[in-house]
Amino acid sequence: MYLLALTWDTMGWIHFKNGNLPLAEKYVRAAWELGQSREVSLHLGEIYEKLGHTQQAMQFYSFAARTSFFGTKNDTPDPGRDRLVKLVGSVRAGEMIRNNTGLPSNMRTVHLGNIASSGYKGEFFFVFAPGPKLVSVQTIEGDGSVQPALVKIGDKVAASTIFPEGAPEKLIRKGAVNCSPYTKGCDLVFYTTDAPSSAGTN
Repeated sequence: MYLLALTWDTMGWIHFKNGNLPLAEKYVRAAWELGQSREVSLHLGEIYEKLGHTQQAMQFYSFAARTSFFGTKNDTPDPGRDRLVKLVGSVRAGEMIRNNTGLPSNMRTVHLGNIASSGYKGEFFFVFAPGPKLVSVQTIEGDGSVQPALVKIGDKVAASTIFPEGAPEKLIRKGAVNCSPYTKGCDLVFYTTDAPSSAGTN
């Protein structure tokens, strides 16, 4: 999936350079949903800016920028921040970058409702087919008793998965289900493609 995300970003960027913006957006957005890297965030920001979708461009530029703390100085090039500053100015750009730090994680979080008891934790593979639709769930770690409930709400689980043109017949995503008494329900958080899981290191 990591290599697939890189491939989709590359294909999208080729379409961007060739002026096919709608197709570029599909590929790069699909790549971003899997990996959420700064480079892909920057590409997506440029695509949205070219499309005239300024609010979305600003959001993804903020994802591409590095978060800096007050009083620190970093001379490393930061194209995401630079592009955001050109759109909204340095003060507003800094606010957006700080405020949006946790947003990518929220965007790969699915609120599942009360599908398991409070305190439940589990890690799963999710297999998706074009549609998108959830076709199977495999337990990696934890009690697999929630698998039927996850399949039952498959449309909700699959909603953030994107299949651009030329996608493989199936995509595999890894995620963790946590049921907290504080959120009064269960959340599924998909991992990014470069994130190690808490299981499988034995």
